[in-house]
Amino acid sequence: PAPAAIFQAELRRRFPSAHTAAMDPRTPEDQASKILTNASDADVVVCATLVRVISGKGSVALPENQRRVIDMLLARQKPMLWLAFGNPYVLRNYPQAQGAMCTFSYADVSQIAAAKALSGEIEINGKMPVSIPGYSKVGDGIRLERLDLTLKSASPDAMGLSKDAFRETEKLLASY
Repeated sequence: PAPAAIFQAELRRRFPSAHTAAMDPRTPEDQASKILTNASDADVVVCATLVRVISGKGSVALPENQRRVIDMLLARQKPMLWLAFGNPYVLRNYPQAQGAMCTFSYADVSQIAAAKALSGEIEINGKMPVSIPGYSKVGDGIRLERLDLTLKSASPDAMGLSKDAFRETEKLLASY
């Protein structure tokens, strides 16, 4: 019922301040305007497209309303990461996106993995199995290790502070 709904939910779970929205050919103009307004306040825009692969079609076209919004998002000169669920050939229409990730699937598991990868929860390690003219060649890819998101204790001197830098704080905590 909603394109990439699983991805949006997983993204919001990992980034609670993220604004997400979905578009399809029936999206009203006021919702498209809201997407652009939210993007104006964003530090980074993640644009996810869910395009089914249709063999023999020869082209990948997005609906006019989606193309218009994407063009306006790109014109804002904000960092944009493009996520292609399903058909990766949509990327050749927008080579100006600063980064891209292809899942080659729009299954729920792919949407969850994409959110995990964006948050650093899992490693990104992939190579393009296809060429996208003007965008990438077979074998292009990137490897980004999983982020270590574990909080670790550090001594004050390891942070450039004196040994007794937290003495007053420790006294306050001990008094409760």
